[in-house]
Amino acid sequence: MPFVISQRYGLRRITMPPLTQTLGPWLYLRKAAYAKQLGEQKELMTELIERLPHHDFFRQSWHWSVTNWMPFYWKGFRQTTSYTYLLDDLTDIDALWSGMQPNVRGDVKKARSRFNLVVRTEPDLDRFVTIHGLT
Repeated sequence: MPFVISQRYGLRRITMPPLTQTLGPWLYLRKAAYAKQLGEQKELMTELIERLPHHDFFRQSWHWSVTNWMPFYWKGFRQTTSYTYLLDDLTDIDALWSGMQPNVRGDVKKARSRFNLVVRTEPDLDRFVTIHGLT
């Protein structure tokens, strides 16, 4: 499980590197019965937790595919659920647009008109780094 250790306000923190959307434990799941997989996950995550360096604060956003965090709960960690929605096919813009709820389409239109929202597909790394630095 990759992580970053830092100090802030005298507290030792375990977090994620900047510009990282998701991390969390990377587990190789053998093809086995679900109960067997859960048992292996419990063992691996318990050992992982025990090997974490001393910390006062822990925050990671796990990849949506990691659904079993119970070993962390049993060791006193807390979690907040966030949801990720996956769009399978981004090639047909008209199909994406028609598949949205009317209020979402309205929000996008408002963002375009009120805030001059523009979707760009060409990479502009220098501009991205500048904007990220401002945040």
